[in-house]
Amino acid sequence: MEPSVEPLPAPQPRRWPWALAVCALVLALVAGGTVTWFATDQLGAERQDDPSSRASATRSSPETDAAIRRHDAATSLLEARSRAILHRDKAAFLALIDPAASRFRTRQATIFNRLSKVPFADWEYELEGEGPSLRDDQAERLPKGAFVARVLMRYTLKGTDSPVEREQFLTLVPHDGEWLLATDEYTGGGAPAPEFGRDIWEVGPVTVVRGRSSLVIGEAKASALRPFAREADLAVRDVRAVWKATWSQRPVVIVPRTQADMALIVGTSAKGLEQIAAVTTGYSAAGPTRGDRVVINPRAWRSLQPLGRRVVMSHEVTHVATRAVTYRSVPIWMSEGFADYVAYEAVDLPVRVIAEHVLDRVRAGKGPTVLPGDTDFDASHGDIAPAYESSWLAARLIADRYGERKLVRLFIALADRDNGPADGDIRAVLGITEKKLIKDWRAYLKSLAR
Repeated sequence: MEPSVEPLPAPQPRRWPWALAVCALVLALVAGGTVTWFATDQLGAERQDDPSSRASATRSSPETDAAIRRHDAATSLLEARSRAILHRDKAAFLALIDPAASRFRTRQATIFNRLSKVPFADWEYELEGEGPSLRDDQAERLPKGAFVARVLMRYTLKGTDSPVEREQFLTLVPHDGEWLLATDEYTGGGAPAPEFGRDIWEVGPVTVVRGRSSLVIGEAKASALRPFAREADLAVRDVRAVWKATWSQRPVVIVPRTQADMALIVGTSAKGLEQIAAVTTGYSAAGPTRGDRVVINPRAWRSLQPLGRRVVMSHEVTHVATRAVTYRSVPIWMSEGFADYVAYEAVDLPVRVIAEHVLDRVRAGKGPTVLPGDTDFDASHGDIAPAYESSWLAARLIADRYGERKLVRLFIALADRDNGPADGDIRAVLGITEKKLIKDWRAYLKSLAR
């Protein structure tokens, strides 16, 4: 007798938020390797072709003196802030905040108390340059010389090997011969704030729980977080059964208190999130993504039975594993289909239950004609279950017909540094064209729908 299970809320499509824009200006590495600074136009504008160019480039002027002072101020402040966080020195941390910024100081004290519970291996800042100009009202209110620094914050959690990076805009002000931090809010002079995600300790109080292979940080008591650690540990085992390539095998799971908190952490709209039980998020740069974390949607998670939770967690941990070798964006049908393939291989569920929605569409003569694309996985546009199910069946077809190893090989080929079309990788690994794969997949759907 086939088991009776509830329909599984579809996992979130693979997201690459926090993509970092790299400025073309010159980087000068500051001693100690903690902070870097982009040279300003003023500092670079004095280059000349005559032999005295080096001397003239270092001649003092009000503009270059101001730029150097800002550079030194931001460098010293951020290095001190990093030390205070790593040494859990609250007094030193608060001493770097402008006493006039009382509300900001209070909020930072609260965040520091939360940070002190999190096991950091390192924490550092990289200065990317000066940020937007102060608004007129800020320029009038703040001391003369105040400016906004554009900063890249980077930290790594103990037991993990993937740093998290986040861009910040920090306002620095002169105070009694020193420079202090007045706010970390974006002050773009009327420009819309960038879409940044947040760390969970910025949202609410946190507790940290370690599993055998996992680290869980959540807005809940330890007793409520331990089941997530057990699920993540089990997911690591499920993923290892299929994915043999190198990866950390140390997933980080973030458990917000509410769906609204999840949206803040992920840096997205809350619209459509009720369909999503979890999301794997990180940032992309040159090479594989880093800082990947599984972020739970508590509202959807509570609706799942234990089997459904296992499937969702294994799906997301598969993303963590595969993104360790992903140098370019894999077609989303493969990314999501492969993650579902790994998750469903570990459980005993009939195809008709897993693929209920897409097979109903096939029976009604409304089945998919092309492999799912990005818009098919956008929860804000409607029901995303058929996209996940049809992608899973594409991966399952490949594994059934060509073997699981070739499914893995195709994923790696699609994710490698070669920017050629997907058709070339499909030909090289499977020996067929993408058009033939789609034709076979459509026939496979029809056969399952009978």
